[in-house]
Amino acid sequence: MFRALARAYDQLGRTEDAAAARRKAGLDTQPGLPPLITDFWVTDQDGAHFAPPGLHELAAGIFAAQGLGFGDIGFIVTDTSLVVIDAGSTNEQARAALRKMREISALPVSHVILTHGHFDHFGGLDALREPGTEVIAQTGFTTEVEAQNQAFIPWRRFLPAGADHRHHVVPDRLISEPETMTVGGVELRLLPAHGGETDDALLIHLPGRDIVFVGDIVMPYLGAPFIAEGSAEGLLDTLKLIEDLDPALLVHGHPPLTANFTVAALAGLRPALEDLYQVIRGDIAAGRTVFDMLGRNHLPDVLRTCPDAVLPYLLMRDNIIRRVQRQHTSYWQPDVDSVDPVSPTEWAAVLELLTKGKLDVYTDTIQDLLDRDDLPLALKLADAALTNHPGSPAIGELRQQTLLRLVERHQLQGPFKFVVYSELAGLTVPAITD
Repeated sequence: MFRALARAYDQLGRTEDAAAARRKAGLDTQPGLPPLITDFWVTDQDGAHFAPPGLHELAAGIFAAQGLGFGDIGFIVTDTSLVVIDAGSTNEQARAALRKMREISALPVSHVILTHGHFDHFGGLDALREPGTEVIAQTGFTTEVEAQNQAFIPWRRFLPAGADHRHHVVPDRLISEPETMTVGGVELRLLPAHGGETDDALLIHLPGRDIVFVGDIVMPYLGAPFIAEGSAEGLLDTLKLIEDLDPALLVHGHPPLTANFTVAALAGLRPALEDLYQVIRGDIAAGRTVFDMLGRNHLPDVLRTCPDAVLPYLLMRDNIIRRVQRQHTSYWQPDVDSVDPVSPTEWAAVLELLTKGKLDVYTDTIQDLLDRDDLPLALKLADAALTNHPGSPAIGELRQQTLLRLVERHQLQGPFKFVVYSELAGLTVPAITD
């Protein structure tokens, strides 16, 4: 709220009110900070978060700890115990979530159910284990964790300082078929699924309350963008499964997902994505490049009658195109660049020839790209220019301006890019705590 107020006051010319709001939002310590109204926050010490820290009651007896880490932690209050859905990124996050929950209930933790094998959903598991706690996951969980452990995550701010995404986790029980269990009078249906982000998805359906915990089966990225995973086919199957359950509320693994990928949105999203999938496969068969597919900006007709699905579809479209195209093509693409790859260093050398090494040609062109709002191109050119002219203050300043504008651009609907560009800019965005 205070970030939004600061920006509004700035636009009205009320500089003193803007400054006061920025102080309350923790944004007054960094000169040149871009205008921000986002709930996202990120620091080197704490990593990335999607919401201000807090515990929220989403429905009677259903809570979500948000903003304490990268992933949310859910709590189901039964008559006899707490059932915890996912365990967050770190033990510190899980302990903080449990402390907040203990202000409401002192019941023991009988079960921790993991929706899938990503570090931000099981990294704090040890902090939630109590005597007698049973940890449940889908049968593909171990394979998913092994794949994640072999992957390299190039951006350190997805985790707090010193934390690692690699873990060894052994659940007490693995689910391979739909199963029903009752805990403290609450019926839970455990439904394995193979789609969306990972192959080891496990949905938790509470039929008596019309709620489904869906983890990350539906999100803007089809699979984590730095891991070779994700299935469009599985995503579509799982969306149909959720549709058949006919829930009133979907609880996702991150605040922006719960806010945007609602039951109303999913009703139109599945047919829209099925349409997109057929277009992608047709483009692949026709030999079109990924740039052709992205440039098409395909909008299925079904969106005309499903306005709630428009934003979720747009958030997912380009990432689904890129993932499906990559999964169904080989390392030779329909262009000569893939036949004989040219490295960024080699391209930088070509640019040096074209500019005849004149620094002002680089700076003028980068500034022109900034004026046109072509931010990714401006960043790419700035990086190439710094390859040829390392340490140039003029290019460095233009690069920093570009990064800050990219942070601003992605502050509401692009949290992963927000994390990456803020890290490259060395930008700290503190949590809103007041």
